Amino acid sequence: MNLDITRPLALMSVIIGVVLYLYGQMVAMPFAFDIPHGVVPIKIDQPCGLFYFLFGFVVWQFGRFTKIKNLHAEIKKREKELKMKAPVEKVESIEDVKSTETSEAIENSKSEKSDEK
Repeated sequence: MNLDITRPLALMSVIIGVVLYLYGQMVAMPFAFDIPHGVVPIKIDQPCGLFYFLFGFVVWQFGRFTKIKNLHAEIKKREKELKMKAPVEKVESIEDVKSTETSEAIENSKSEKSDEK
């Protein structure tokens, strides 16, 4: 079973990050943070929302990389399986196929006529 929960978790983190950032931007009151030279107003929801968003984005990209890596491994495995089987004739164009089918049909009809005699 190939169960990968990285993408849903990443999407959830991105959504929470956006909602938290917008909440901090529009609704939340600034928190007065004392520093030696005065007071700095900080809306703590904005940096937390930004962190959640970036975390979700990074996890999404890692999940995408893992999916591509797994697909590449499956393609290599399938190519290896196909190399073990008998090679298929390479056809240059559709006209070659038609001419081959036509000539085989003519030969078959000639052999059937000779068998009937």
